[in-house]
Amino acid sequence: MNIKEEELIEKYKIDIEALKKEQLKLAKNLNIKDSIDFNNVQNIAGIDSEFEGNEILITITIIDNNFEITSQEYASGKLNFPYISGFRAYREMPIMLQAFDKLEEKPDIVFVKGHGITHPRLGLASHFSLIAGVPTIGIAEQLLDGEIKGENIAKN
Repeated sequence: MNIKEEELIEKYKIDIEALKKEQLKLAKNLNIKDSIDFNNVQNIAGIDSEFEGNEILITITIIDNNFEITSQEYASGKLNFPYISGFRAYREMPIMLQAFDKLEEKPDIVFVKGHGITHPRLGLASHFSLIAGVPTIGIAEQLLDGEIKGENIAKN
């Protein structure tokens, strides 16, 4: 953690060790077996977040297997948890679930901009999957842990 994150933890009185333990406990409930037959997938969702100051906007879009948009929802609100690397779910999950709950039809699979099982404890995508009850794949911009060797990811 950097100095800014340590200051935020102290300012907001966050028990980081308790959150780490919670993430590890929840991660034990993940089903990471490849159990989806993509030939049977009828609709796919993508979730992303945007920030403006202390506000968050979550958008969710569903497409069918012809890549036509079938549904779009959003939710916005005030952030109640600071940004601390490795703990995005505690910051974004409440609004993500508000947007997801607005959907009339739930998707077969969800892509989330964020880490999933590559997170050292429990990434945003995996956390969302557990709470929303839908298979989820995390799409991260960079590794949190490990290194890329050729086409393989090596965990540290």
